[in-house]
Amino acid sequence: MNNNKIIFLDIDGVLNTPENWGNWVNEELKAFTPECVANLNQLIANTGAQLVISSTWRIDRTVEQLQTLLNAVGVQGTVIGKTPCFADIHPRGVEIKSWIQQNCEGWPNYVILDDNSDMEDLLGALIQCDCRLGLTEFDVVCAECILKEAK
Repeated sequence: MNNNKIIFLDIDGVLNTPENWGNWVNEELKAFTPECVANLNQLIANTGAQLVISSTWRIDRTVEQLQTLLNAVGVQGTVIGKTPCFADIHPRGVEIKSWIQQNCEGWPNYVILDDNSDMEDLLGALIQCDCRLGLTEFDVVCAECILKEAK
């Protein structure tokens, strides 16, 4: 893979907020906050970035299923992969780094959207969303700055 712009995307706390978390048990689509989805779409439109899913939503779902799910809630980006799930407990940053090493020539231009900070030495690429708000317009501006920097 060439050095395309990549968004490593968590879902809970980024594309949804606590008032929606209970809705996903019966209806996954209600778990997404429309304003957060719109903000992600703005980031994708402004940068041309593609998506790699780092959320626990990747477990037991194929890339195609994740693409279908995100399209169904209005996400306009392309899912190009999902990070590995290691059997033992690893910080999410380790899983992201593993995906980069296995799929990219060199380090891509990337940003991590997550409400947690377990990124180890990838913290410089993290936009840590407030889980009560999800992905905000301010987060998008910050993410655009990271994606526009030369890596």
